Formats: sequence, structure tokens, C-alpha cells
Amino acid sequence: KKFHTVIACRSVSAGENAEKEIRAMEGGGAISVLQLDLGDFDSVRKFAGDVKALVTRHKLKGIQALYNNAGVLRWQGQVFSKNGFEEHLQANYLGHFLLTRELLPLLLEHKGSRVIHVGSHLADYARIRWDNFNDVEGFEAYKQSKLMQLLHTQHLHSLHTLHTQHLH
Repeated sequence: KKFHTVIACRSVSAGENAEKEIRAMEGGGAISVLQLDLGDFDSVRKFAGDVKALVTRHKLKGIQALYNNAGVLRWQGQVFSKNGFEEHLQANYLGHFLLTRELLPLLLEHKGSRVIHVGSHLADYARIRWDNFNDVEGFEAYKQSKLMQLLHTQHLHSLHTLHTQHLH
């Protein structure tokens, strides 16, 4: 079967290098490289719009799989995104949450579609600071973001007929 793969990346040139490597392999299908910065909600919305336009332009039947793998790990300290959220929270959870929400109608169009989140076993050792998600830093922030991602995966599974997977 032919397919259309979208490579999402902060650096388009790095994505284009990956595209060249993929094209050198046996297989088939189209490849598009699109810029995406999960640490910027405007970038997530633009990427989702670009994917929707690509699906329409190529007359595709929705999206078969969304593989949420990108993220950050900062061992110490605290950095905030331009949207005002702690970096781990935004890049590892909120960015993926927004992207999934924006693309959900296209995922639901394709029977058997999947949302795959790459998590961490460290979610087992996390706790969520419900009173202030931003009041955590470094490794603890990473663990909290991965627990939130796991809960999001479970929630998606309970609401939709999507196949959801959380990989460690």
C-alpha cells in the first residue's frame, strides 16, 4: 500500500535529511517535511492546518496514525515557553494534547486509526501538582509531563474507538 508520511520537526533541514535517508530505503509513498515546535501553540496550530491542507490536497482518507514522540528533558532548572508554561509541560504534554485535538477529526475519519504517545516508565514515579502545573522543575517536571501524557492516552481511549498506545 502507498502511504503519505509527514515528518514533523523543529528544524526543517534536519527533517529533510531524514527524508533523504527514508527515500533511500525500499518502500513507497510520499513524504512531506513540515515545521513543528511543540513549545509554541501557534506553531502547533499552523502545523495542524498544514496537515489538514495536505490531506485535502492529496484526497487522503483521514490520518491513519499520529505518533507523538518529541519532547524535552531538562535535569535541573526551570524554563518557560513563550506561552508561559513550564517547558516540559508544554513540549511533552500540552503541545501533543493540542496537536491531537486539532487532528482528531481526521483521525476519526480513518477506521482503525492510532494515536501513539512515547512515554516513560518514570510516569510511575510522578505526581501531578494539580494546584499549579508550573510549580515544578527539572526531572520532576519531566516525570509529571509524562504522567499527564499517560492520562491523556487513557482518556482518548475511553472516549473514542481510536487505538491508543503508550510506549515506554
